[in-house]
Formats: sequence, structure tokens, C-alpha cells
Amino acid sequence: CMASNQVGVKINPLPNADLSISKQNGCVPFTSKFSMYTQGVNDTNIVAYWQLDNQTFYGKQFSYLFSSAKTYSIFGYYSDTLTTCKNSATYIVEGYPLPKANFMVEPEKPVEGLDEVYFMNTSSGDELKKFNWYFINNKGYQSENKNTSYLFNELGEYPVAMVVQNKWGCADTMIKSIKVEADLNVYVPNAFTPNEDNLNDVFLPILRGVKLYELMIFDRWGKRIFLSNQIE
Repeated sequence: CMASNQVGVKINPLPNADLSISKQNGCVPFTSKFSMYTQGVNDTNIVAYWQLDNQTFYGKQFSYLFSSAKTYSIFGYYSDTLTTCKNSATYIVEGYPLPKANFMVEPEKPVEGLDEVYFMNTSSGDELKKFNWYFINNKGYQSENKNTSYLFNELGEYPVAMVVQNKWGCADTMIKSIKVEADLNVYVPNAFTPNEDNLNDVFLPILRGVKLYELMIFDRWGKRIFLSNQIE
């Protein structure tokens, strides 16, 4: 004896969606925005929640500040409220490390036109690749060496900037001001014309970079007739 029957089985599709990420990798810290979207599917019945770095976000949109250099895994869980079917997906965001720029200067108080200044890179960070030195207000001199040097020919205060960059394109800048001291120069005239024509009327040494000063004038017989510690 035989019998047969036919039963219809309805197969509900798994809820499926994708996550739009405004910035999937970058130099920390950076903020990325996330939005869930579906292609050709009515998502009114699909609810979702997300787990990222031990935090849970509900809804179809959220944002997050990535502050540490590492690989982040984002786990998405989808559920269809009509069929109770569930699905999941995983997304990756990369946070790249930011270098720390720094350098040492030797000597710290150079003399104009005399002391060549050495700039020694002491930057820290992983995979450092590029070094750019900018000597601001000093004829636009630049260098791409890891360490560099420069001779300042005139006294003054000069900002020097160094930009360090790693293989991920993350960069940092350090600016230090170099104070260049005056060279010791003394110019003493051997004659003057006190005739009130406003030209060489006064005997006055011209000094540069002098801290201690003493001027003595003697007559032809060796008698001191003048003494001063005032440059003017």
C-alpha cells in the first residue's frame, strides 16, 4: 500500500547588509563614521548592532574615535524581525602610529659665521622614512637628511623646523629657535677730525659681541689721560 503527500517549505533569506566606513585607515587619532546600507532589499525589518573595542553600538549609524595604533575588528550582527533570521559580518579598521619629532642642537649658542651648527635627529616612532628640515627666514635652506648642519652667517634668532614622516604617511613637526650670538669684532680708528662737519668728529671704537670693555688713552710720554668702561 502506498500514499504520498506534498508540503511547501518556505526558505527565508538571511538578513544581509553592508557597512559604509568613512575612513578605514589613518594616523591616530582620527574619527570614522559608519552607516549600514542594503542593496535592493527592504531593510525596514532588519535591525543591527555592532561591537567595536569592547563597546556596543545599536542602530544603523554610529561614529568612533580611534586613538590607538592597532588593528580594530568591527563585528556586525543583523536580525530580521519578521523571520527571526540572523546573520553577521566582520570589518577591519587600521590605526597607524604617529611619530614624535625631536632633535638636538650643538652648539646651543653658536657664534655667527664661526660655529657650524649640527642638528641631530632624536625622533621616535616605528618605520621612520622621511626627514625634512626647514631653516625659516634664512634664505630658504632645506635638507632631507636624517641629520644635518648649517652655518649661520649673521646674528639673530632663527626658527628651525623638522618634519618626520613614517611609512604610513603619518607626520609630526618640531620647531626650535636657534639664537646665534655675535662674533667678537673690534674696530678702532687711528684718526679723527673734530672740526664739527658731522664726519668723523668723534673718536669712538666700533664693537660687536663685546661684554667686558675697557678703553685707555695715553699721551706720547706714556701718561694715561683717559679711562672708560662704557662702550658709548
